[in-house]
Amino acid sequence: MIIATISIGAVTYLIGALAYMGLLAAMVRHMGRMEGFLFVFALGATAAWLIGTTGFYAGLWPGVRVVPALEVLSGLTWMLLISALLYAHSDRRRLKFRRRYLAPGVALAWFGAVMTGALPILSNRADPLTPNPLAALVLSVAGLLLTETLYRNTAPEDRWRIKFLCLATGLMFAYDLFLYADAVLFGRVDAMLQLARGVVQAFAVPLLAIAAARSELWNTRISISRQIAIGTTTLIASGLYLSVAAAIGFLLREIGPSAVGDARGGVLQVVFFVGAMAVLAIVLFSGTYWAHARNFVNKHFYRQRYDWREEWLRFMHTLGAGQSAAPLPERCVKAIADIVESPGGSMWLFDGAHCENTCAWNFDVLALGESDAESFARWLRRVDTVVDLTDPEVGATGSGPSAIPEALRAAKRAWLVVPLRHRELIGFVVLERPRANRSFNWEDYDLLGVAGRQAASYLAEQRAVDALEAAREFEIFNRRFAFVIHDVKNLLSQLSILASNFEKHGHRKQFRDDAVSSLGDAAEKMKRLMERIHSLEPPGPPKGRQALEPLVRRVISTAGARVRLAVDGDTTDLAVLGDRDRLEAVIGHLVQNAVEAEGGAGTISVRVARDGRFAAVDIVDQGSGMDRNFIRQELFKPFQSTKKQGMGIGAYQCREYARELGGNIEAVSQPGQGTTMRVLLPIAE
Repeated sequence: MIIATISIGAVTYLIGALAYMGLLAAMVRHMGRMEGFLFVFALGATAAWLIGTTGFYAGLWPGVRVVPALEVLSGLTWMLLISALLYAHSDRRRLKFRRRYLAPGVALAWFGAVMTGALPILSNRADPLTPNPLAALVLSVAGLLLTETLYRNTAPEDRWRIKFLCLATGLMFAYDLFLYADAVLFGRVDAMLQLARGVVQAFAVPLLAIAAARSELWNTRISISRQIAIGTTTLIASGLYLSVAAAIGFLLREIGPSAVGDARGGVLQVVFFVGAMAVLAIVLFSGTYWAHARNFVNKHFYRQRYDWREEWLRFMHTLGAGQSAAPLPERCVKAIADIVESPGGSMWLFDGAHCENTCAWNFDVLALGESDAESFARWLRRVDTVVDLTDPEVGATGSGPSAIPEALRAAKRAWLVVPLRHRELIGFVVLERPRANRSFNWEDYDLLGVAGRQAASYLAEQRAVDALEAAREFEIFNRRFAFVIHDVKNLLSQLSILASNFEKHGHRKQFRDDAVSSLGDAAEKMKRLMERIHSLEPPGPPKGRQALEPLVRRVISTAGARVRLAVDGDTTDLAVLGDRDRLEAVIGHLVQNAVEAEGGAGTISVRVARDGRFAAVDIVDQGSGMDRNFIRQELFKPFQSTKKQGMGIGAYQCREYARELGGNIEAVSQPGQGTTMRVLLPIAE
């Protein structure tokens, strides 16, 4: 009989404890406002009291007087919640109402607390399960008074919000009133009323759930994260599993002596417990279990399936992991697949004409032909939506064939198709079926659609960067050949001048010797130029030490008799670092421009001098000159020329090489007063 009583008490209070724990798990995220916090706290205090009573009946702590304190705490928290609701529902201008009803209610609550908890003399030493009946009776009466006051002083149009809360607390306090009035009257607590109390407490849970759904006083402002909710659910489930395993182990131990013997019964108990722990560990490390747990929590505890903030942070973190983690297309597939718990996926990119499989993440490449992929991409570009391949109606075109290729339909692991759209469709991702079966609703469509667009923007950006790099390589290639052609043009100009002067001065031996030397230099320059074209390598940094005055004299010797050299001071040891051919090309180009600016009417002056740590070469002509705007905006701008046959890169090329050496080229000119082009090059120490 005692065992039956203990079992009934443990079962009834366990039912109540599970009911309150379930509602507590559903409401724990509604703790933003004070009323919501008190509601959750009252649920937790009641659950703790019911768990403590269950343990008492199960014999876990028969000598510990913790259950009466938990019962008192439960009652006080409900009274505090009702008092807070009285304050919230009352008109703030009705101070008389607060003095008359609210203050006495709170005073009664604390009076009950003092009577039941703070005065040991009032404790019920005869029954370690309940507090002093008289004090508990006062507490239940105070709770009923507060409940009635809350309902009566709430506006009729607002009573539907708190009606079920008043019914739930009225049920709890009324049963306590009946229980403890009977105990005060007969001097003992009725055992049957005490045993049924756990189930009676559970009857209030549906009423509290309806009240929570109706009330606006505990709308969430600060909510618990889904990770903690999933962890809490797992912890509760693990606790229930271990409790059941412990109960079965207890039964195995109890039946051991009569059925299989003491030793074998103990061995069987140990083996069962170890096996149960192993099963629990396998389940907790299973990805399928966590997928089911997330689906369960999202479905039953939250109105929205996704925590958009967490999903977006995780999504962007995966996309921005960098090339060291994985290529961008693979990161995009993984980021999209993680949203719907998909274990893998594959990506196709579409450029408007061709569609090719780019990457696969934990997913076999589908046998999808290029023509089928292209036609499917064109259809997907029109519909612009996430496609559920498991829905036979998706993609149907009336009585005609489906727009979805048969290879996608036939793939058993293929589940969803997420379009990648950046202004227009640039590809799509095929996702594998998830570990846990799940429904697919509007929220999945919205989140996957936004994720697909974000991933497409990353892919489009990478495509643009790759195209820019290719264009930059072609630009370098074209610029290099433009400079080569310009050098060839300068050589041709020098040879043309040499040929024209040969007709006038060819009979002079000194001129013929200079001409042969100039032809040899031109041939060497052409040879080195061809070697540079063959290597297709940009010129390296300057290495050679070049004497500046002899170099300038060689340039002048090929420019004709109208160019005159002037030396400012001792410049015989003046040297700069650089490539001889390129230095001669720079000075030769500027001299040639000066000759063309003179138009054959005057003499060009070239001066070599020191200017601090620089060597200066001034090319002076008396041509028409240039204004400041032309010098600043057009003179050194590439591919801009005022000459009919000019290429517009000579001045730009000359200045760039001078700057590469650490110097510069400056232009000093005014309209009608000629031009001075100054080449500044660092002196080689």
